[in-house]
Amino acid sequence: MLKFITFIILRHPIKNSIQELLIESSQFNGNDVLVNVSNTNSKLIFAPESMSFELQKFPKAILRETETTRKETGVNSLCIAKYTVQLIHGSKTVTSPIWLIPIEYSVNKLQQKLTLNPINEVSFMNPFLKGFLEEQEIPWDETKNNFTEQDTEQKIRSLIEHLQKNQLQTDDATIVGNFHHHRFEIVKELEELLEIETTSSNINELFGSVTHENPKKIALPNDLIFPADVDHEKVFTHVNNQNTIIQGPPGTGKSQVLSNLIGKGLAADKTIVIVSEKHVALEVLQKKLSKFGLDKLCFIASSDRLSHHFLMDLKRTWDFFENYSEQQLDNNFRLSEQYEANLQMTLDLLAQDDLIGGVSFHNFKSMTEGTNLSAYSYASAVPTIAHFIKVKPALKKLYENQLNGIVSRIKKDSVDSNDFGAFDQKIDEWLNTLNELDADFVLNSWADFSDLIRKAASCQIYENDLYKKYAPVFKPNSKAQQRFLRLRKNYLKANAESSTHDQTEWKTPPSKMESIALKKSMQSGGYFEKRKTKKRWKALSNLPISSAINALDERLKKIAKSESLTQIKVEFCEIGVDSPEVEVPLIHQTLSLYNADQWIQLHEIPSDKRLRLTASHTLLSKLHTGLSAHFNFEKNLNFIAYLNELKTNFPLLLEYKKHILMLNESDLKAMGRNLELDVLEGELLNSHWIQFKDRFPTFSKFEINNIGAKVDDIINAQDYEASHFSRSIINLIAESYKEFHTLLTTPARKLSPQDKARKVRLRRGKAILVKEFSKTRSHPSMRELFTSDAREWIQLLKPIWLSNPTQISKCFPMEKALFDIAIFDEASQIPLQNALGTIHRGERIIVAGDEHQMGPSRYFKTGTNETQDLLHQANYYWKRVELQHHYRSENPQLIAFSNRHFYGGRLKAFPSTDGSSALSHHFVEGRFIDRKNAIEAEALIARTEPFLNSGESIGIVAFSEEQLNCIWNTMSNEMQQNLTKKLEKNQAFFKTLENVQGDECDRLFISFGYGKNADGEFHMRFGPMNTTNGRKRLNVLLTRAIKSIDFFCSIRSTDFKLSDNESINLIRQWIAHSELTDGSTAFELPFELEYTIDGSTITLNRIQNALHSARELATLQNVLHNRGWSVKYD
Repeated sequence: MLKFITFIILRHPIKNSIQELLIESSQFNGNDVLVNVSNTNSKLIFAPESMSFELQKFPKAILRETETTRKETGVNSLCIAKYTVQLIHGSKTVTSPIWLIPIEYSVNKLQQKLTLNPINEVSFMNPFLKGFLEEQEIPWDETKNNFTEQDTEQKIRSLIEHLQKNQLQTDDATIVGNFHHHRFEIVKELEELLEIETTSSNINELFGSVTHENPKKIALPNDLIFPADVDHEKVFTHVNNQNTIIQGPPGTGKSQVLSNLIGKGLAADKTIVIVSEKHVALEVLQKKLSKFGLDKLCFIASSDRLSHHFLMDLKRTWDFFENYSEQQLDNNFRLSEQYEANLQMTLDLLAQDDLIGGVSFHNFKSMTEGTNLSAYSYASAVPTIAHFIKVKPALKKLYENQLNGIVSRIKKDSVDSNDFGAFDQKIDEWLNTLNELDADFVLNSWADFSDLIRKAASCQIYENDLYKKYAPVFKPNSKAQQRFLRLRKNYLKANAESSTHDQTEWKTPPSKMESIALKKSMQSGGYFEKRKTKKRWKALSNLPISSAINALDERLKKIAKSESLTQIKVEFCEIGVDSPEVEVPLIHQTLSLYNADQWIQLHEIPSDKRLRLTASHTLLSKLHTGLSAHFNFEKNLNFIAYLNELKTNFPLLLEYKKHILMLNESDLKAMGRNLELDVLEGELLNSHWIQFKDRFPTFSKFEINNIGAKVDDIINAQDYEASHFSRSIINLIAESYKEFHTLLTTPARKLSPQDKARKVRLRRGKAILVKEFSKTRSHPSMRELFTSDAREWIQLLKPIWLSNPTQISKCFPMEKALFDIAIFDEASQIPLQNALGTIHRGERIIVAGDEHQMGPSRYFKTGTNETQDLLHQANYYWKRVELQHHYRSENPQLIAFSNRHFYGGRLKAFPSTDGSSALSHHFVEGRFIDRKNAIEAEALIARTEPFLNSGESIGIVAFSEEQLNCIWNTMSNEMQQNLTKKLEKNQAFFKTLENVQGDECDRLFISFGYGKNADGEFHMRFGPMNTTNGRKRLNVLLTRAIKSIDFFCSIRSTDFKLSDNESINLIRQWIAHSELTDGSTAFELPFELEYTIDGSTITLNRIQNALHSARELATLQNVLHNRGWSVKYD
């Protein structure tokens, strides 16, 4: 075997890594009771007289370890060891148990009796002994004698005979204690992995091997059974595409993320395995799923009688679906997504800095508060509000100096020109010219001047040679004009018709007379005449003789049109138009310059005025061009008066030139429309508001307090959709269950070969399960059940498995991608070697945990090296998503220390309405004597006592086992009884700090215990806290509380000496942190939100500035509501 492994190692680096883990897992400490049952071990009972004990006499340490192991890992470690054997381990002789029988125990409190009940059918050989025999190449073959489960004594006798035959000394012994045998399953699993030909791509990736396989996408639905924040959604996206790490600090909703992933997996018809060394983590997930009735699809595999309990649970699920009536569900329109999209649009619009005229919605509302916008006019072309705010001081100056009317009409380019200082000279020049013209023309407005310019331009036509030559034609409504228009119309028509040619038809076009003659001959001529005509036709035309008549008709028509055109030209000559081709277009073009009324007006101008206009045309044009280049005059403006006013105020204009240059053309036009600045501003705001309403008719009706209602809509829709989703999952499983049975009753002739084979499997599988359902013992193992034809039924009715790594190795074959999804929870506590089997069995891997939490339990592992955990290894090779919303602590003060020292301040915590301090520091004048601090214990007990009878959960934690025992022993009997009741109801925990991971409580009471000794000396020796991972232990402890922490300490932070030990320095910093509490608490909200508080009402101000995500806002409001706040927005 070793030679084979060595050969594999040389060629497979991945298997080399697995072999190293196997070697590490196979090492045993001599203190391990599986290796050596020393009669000096106080945690073992040797040769008990019976299996019934007086409760007070049974060693409490044994029960405490049993219960701790069961609660922490779900594993029962309490066993009876039968018989022992002398072995050489290392260089020492050890006494090892031979056979182990798991024990269930019961307590009769009335009689104060404890009874041990051996479970003989699941007894087994000591796995350490089994490995020893294989190593010595003297293995015992259990299957040799075909033992049944009831043949326990025969098995033991056979094994003892085998040992004695191989010169090993055995003794008759019965020993009760905690034997941690389950971890040997991992050794067998690693051996299986070494023996398979190829490991999965997931294992290869985990050890850094480059794989060329593209990750298979799993299409999980968008539906949820629990609300999800933005971090959770990132997890779902990553999981769809690749293996994912969830970095979940305490209280960040990790179990909620995993529950949603389980729900999504069920809806997508996926099989799922969830693995954790912490049994409580699995129970949390099952409890969450039970809220929606999905727990019936799960099984927690942790029992000694695993097959029996599984079959009982499977039968309950079978019976459920056997009697299930499908629930009628309405269509799920996923309104929450629509509501969220609507809220997101609202936030996006609110956050848009230039939403309305270049300013935000908030700023616009502030500017218009108390203003009746409808009282102002509307203009489509107005300056932006943002620009107006910028130039308002300049506008104010211009309005104050009454320059608005002047400035509004002058073009900005003119003011900006280099010679604007000499602009007054131009004004004088223009006014002088206008004075000259005033003698001949009346100019009351710019419209008069523009009209005069047009008339002057029109009068130029009378000097045109064409007009002089054809004056009668240009006279409005004259006979000559009417005749010209008629002739032009006919001329254009005749010219167009005659322009078409027929050269392709004719070799030589015949004349009119010949065309008539040819047609007559063809129609009525004699034989010889027609023959002659035919010959002539061939000389004239390319057409056949059969087309001659039609061709001649067309020829005659064309000749007639040509004659008509000639006649029209003759008539043109009669009115003096000798060259129609040239002159007709020119005359008509000139006529078209003006309509009939304009021609009449021109003719009505007296000839002397017409002469003056003609003579002044150049001067007028130059003046008009100059004024138009520099000014924007309205039609009715008395521009001469304006120019005079401009001349008078020109010095003031120069003084405010820089103010004018700040304005744009829209500003100038707005000034021209509005005589007052307030009116201009009102027009501006109203115009932009009208335009905004046109773009966003719904949002324009928005009120800020509507945000709360929008969030409520999302939350209510999510609640409905979660219920709908969970029920649809049950319907989905029920439909598949029904399809299985339908297949069983379908005649074979109607089935495909594949369906026939499946029908056989299903029939056999059902028969297996029906048989096992009727039994109470002697069941096949879980692995045997799963590899039988019952597999499809098991996967259908129990698609979710929750267990620890050792039970997974016992239950399932080492089959690649056996599960669609494999989830590891509390992965920082899973040794890497314990995870490999499940990773090989999983298609998509999800690793959830916290790198700042404690590492794996070491049992009796030798050496000083830390055990490498799965989370640490996976962090280097798989994508990671960090959860940053902390929901556990109802006061951010409780998580503040860990947030700063472990999580970089990234955790977002949410306050409750309770304004009292959540952290209390209790300095006690205690002494650390005999490794305990009795005075500190008394102080903690006094503070804790009122909470023992309350409905709140509590946690009592000491930094050492001795201090914890001191606290217990200092309690009165009544307090011990009350605490025990809470412990039994899972309403309390009473532990040392290294055992609290996974626990939480309302009220946490901590006794540091360490302090100065009787001589006043303080030694900084804090047991496990002095190790490298001591800081992680502290982080775990300080993140357990929901409502408050009471910290009891007999030293001050200033008592600590300088140290290069990071864990010790962190303890000092924690004590200094807690010392600063003064009974009050600073109110904190995440995201740097602006807020005001009135009692239990919190008003969030300008929410869009801090939160840009609708999902983030929904999370915030939902948590605050759940913590007693009434949330408003302003």
